[in-house]
Amino acid sequence: MVLAICIWAFLQLLEKKGIEKIIEVKLTSKEKLMLKKSVKSVQGLVSAVDKLL
Repeated sequence: MVLAICIWAFLQLLEKKGIEKIIEVKLTSKEKLMLKKSVKSVQGLVSAVDKLL
């Protein structure tokens, strides 16, 4: 579930050459809401750090 929260629409598998392939991940409505909440939290932290710089 943690992986699904971190990745909403797709998962990118990276190698030295870049993106190898994209795997779509379907989230439940609850997981989508949790992801949106997480994104807002990260945006708040980024904003706070920007003010410090």
